[in-house]
Amino acid sequence: EKSPTENFHNQFKFILPGYNLRPNEFNGALGLVQLRKLPGFLKARNENSNLFKNLFADKTYCTIQKCDQDSSWYGFSLILEGDLEGKRDMVINELYTNGIETRPVVTGNFVKNPVCNFMEHEVSGVLTKTEKVDRNGFFVGNSHINLEDQLLRLSEILKKLSKK
Repeated sequence: EKSPTENFHNQFKFILPGYNLRPNEFNGALGLVQLRKLPGFLKARNENSNLFKNLFADKTYCTIQKCDQDSSWYGFSLILEGDLEGKRDMVINELYTNGIETRPVVTGNFVKNPVCNFMEHEVSGVLTKTEKVDRNGFFVGNSHINLEDQLLRLSEILKKLSKK
């Protein structure tokens, strides 16, 4: 079995060019039903996001995403800084041990993906901020249910780790 960090690093790794599309009538029918619930889902996600922002906005060990009010807050992105910068693998392992799943922030530095070997491209300049996200960023999911307990636990764990 792979370690939490191995699993983390293998997520959102694109190997070959292609599409990830699964549209069909069944998914469309489900989507139409779910759309009726969208206002309630968005309200609950925004309530979770307010708590997330209150817990992490002014921390010295991370920076959080900034979204406008129309965001669905699909999840919460954090970039480790200060005492936790460069320690993402340790953080990911500790979060996993405490039942908190993480994902990379989209693909991190996309040009590191093997798929780029199949595409003609060039990189203009140094990708400093992209590399920072790639090395120190991670994402935790949001939901349409109240996540107060989970977000408080995330906050406590990161605070504890920043003091090590």
